[in-house]
Amino acid sequence: PLVQSPDALSRGTVSHDVMERFVRQTVNDPACLTPDMLLQVARETLEDTVPWPAARALWLARLRRIADWFVVQEAKRQGKATPAALEKEARGTLTWQDIGFSLVGQADRIDQTDGGDVLLYDYKTGSVPTEKEQRHFDRFKGHKARLKLTTPVGGRRKLQGILVGVEGECVLVDEAGEQY
Repeated sequence: PLVQSPDALSRGTVSHDVMERFVRQTVNDPACLTPDMLLQVARETLEDTVPWPAARALWLARLRRIADWFVVQEAKRQGKATPAALEKEARGTLTWQDIGFSLVGQADRIDQTDGGDVLLYDYKTGSVPTEKEQRHFDRFKGHKARLKLTTPVGGRRKLQGILVGVEGECVLVDEAGEQY
């Protein structure tokens, strides 16, 4: 288009940029894990990347509504694991050898626990999956899965096991009797 306008894709991209910048800052300085800092990072990111003043104001208002909640959730995430790779570093391939299917993707974030467990996050700015979409994912339960990471986490680039399913925010894979 000759004149670009704000859309859901732009909002999602900017939201991801805000989260990545904020998480990087809080990892470097845990005192920054506050709603005020999240909103400061959001203002700076919006100013840098969004040329439409009305869109900046609207998107900042949306982030303001979730800032307290997001910071509480982020404190919980960082309490159980440390961010090891963010968006650009968090790429990989998941392969189901028994059905000849590979999925190449990029997580928004990969965290690692002190025990070596790996947590993959995919931020969502849209709606939750429909029942039909969830049923589509559920059909892969019980199949072998391999995850190849371009960035090693816990000294490992490859994980493999049986896809168990989804529990809360987690996709569970059973690897030699251990669920990750």
